Amino acid sequence: MLNPYYVHENEYDSKSTNEVYKDAENPNKKLRDGIEENTRMTANDWNKRWESSTYSRWQLKDTHQFLIKHAHKFRNWSPSKRILVPLSGKSVDLFWLAEQGLNVIGIEGSDRAIQELMLAQEVDNYSYRKLNDSISEYSTLDGQIIIYKADLFSSDLTQDFIGGPVDYIWDRAAIVALHWDDHERYLTKLFSLMKQPSTSVEKTGYDLLFGCYWHDQHRGPPFAVDQDYLAKLLHKIESKIEKVDLLDDVNAFYSGWENGGFTIMRELCFGVNRNT
Repeated sequence: MLNPYYVHENEYDSKSTNEVYKDAENPNKKLRDGIEENTRMTANDWNKRWESSTYSRWQLKDTHQFLIKHAHKFRNWSPSKRILVPLSGKSVDLFWLAEQGLNVIGIEGSDRAIQELMLAQEVDNYSYRKLNDSISEYSTLDGQIIIYKADLFSSDLTQDFIGGPVDYIWDRAAIVALHWDDHERYLTKLFSLMKQPSTSVEKTGYDLLFGCYWHDQHRGPPFAVDQDYLAKLLHKIESKIEKVDLLDDVNAFYSGWENGGFTIMRELCFGVNRNT
């Protein structure tokens, strides 16, 4: 049974057509926003999309309903915990999480996305510093929200580099933005930044929440992820995985997806619990 809220067309950033075109020089090659479809898109590829204003169709203007509905299910939820939002784009989820008292860490590959987020949230004063040749840091003045402009897979992005391990992870359409061939190293990277579960904390609740897309075509982005696929992948790379629960399954189809050649699009929410 579907939940009583749906993702409507007007909730998405309207600047992206994200339509599929044929390459004039190679008719068998399909291009999406000028980038070959179904490829392992790099941080540079996504940055090109931001710079050309062809934002992905899953860029929401409001806090995601999955997050609002399920955030309290994080294990031992309390203010002052640290949460990571990978490939954060212009997500207003970061500010909602900060309003709940959490310390928020974002990782995003585009300066433009971060700057537009700050502008949209009317953050007039924020700090910026170049940390090395490839990583910069944007921070609200109170330090509650820190966004690293970086390639998520950079070897420089370690627990020490981001100020310590994070307690939680909110992945909203980050994993589905990456090719299936990159999912294993992506999840391995996430776990490397997380705090190890302690035997002294509450064993119920989730350490990671995922908002994923599923469709019936072997292409992307978004690269479809369902419960069985995610569970098998997580158990392969992390021995501490206790369970992967399906928390929500909603119809996310609208005309924009049809323009992209999709005939079905569902949005799923998963909660992941790691044993102590």
